[in-house]
Amino acid sequence: MGNLCFGSVYNNCGMAHVSDSKAFCKAIDFRVSGTALERPKANNPFPVGSSEAIAWDNGWDKAQASAGGVMGKAEAPCCAVGANIVPV
Repeated sequence: MGNLCFGSVYNNCGMAHVSDSKAFCKAIDFRVSGTALERPKANNPFPVGSSEAIAWDNGWDKAQASAGGVMGKAEAPCCAVGANIVPV
């Protein structure tokens, strides 16, 4: 497996966070696939307060920060993200 990341200062900290890293990347994919209104942060599928929910929120925020611009591997090196224009 490549890099793990989940939007915290503890990136690449080991296998215990594989599900968090997946949640982070899923949120990026989710947000990049539509506008903020079409793909709201409130649609986080994970239980509130769980480490996956926190990672998902961080991933959504990461993609949102690129709204109107390009989100690619440089912005999310742990995710399989192509160069995508993030809808506003």
